[in-house]
Amino acid sequence: MNDAICVGLGLNEEEVKSFLDEVIERKKYLFPPDIQPMMANIMFIRKEVSHLIRKFGYSKIEITDEALPPDDKDKELVYKLEQMDRNITDKIDYSLWENSVLIWRKNVVNG
Repeated sequence: MNDAICVGLGLNEEEVKSFLDEVIERKKYLFPPDIQPMMANIMFIRKEVSHLIRKFGYSKIEITDEALPPDDKDKELVYKLEQMDRNITDKIDYSLWENSVLIWRKNVVNG
């Protein structure tokens, strides 16, 4: 079997031994024997999570002490929130203004 691995992966005997040791250790890690159930057709596997997080270019940030002025989307959001607050305060039936909120939310979420 080692010959097949040598040929298939293009490894020498030393590399095959190292590869097989690594695979066996990985199996022990992923399927810890101490938590496996007695039923042979079921096995518990360790969950692995990895993330690729790129470095952030902090040098591109311009830091200022001034407040950013609101743009049109900000103004629209405040207007809609005020409108919704008025509807709630005035106890207007939600079914009468629900669609306008949902349509606005859909437009904001979908951009």
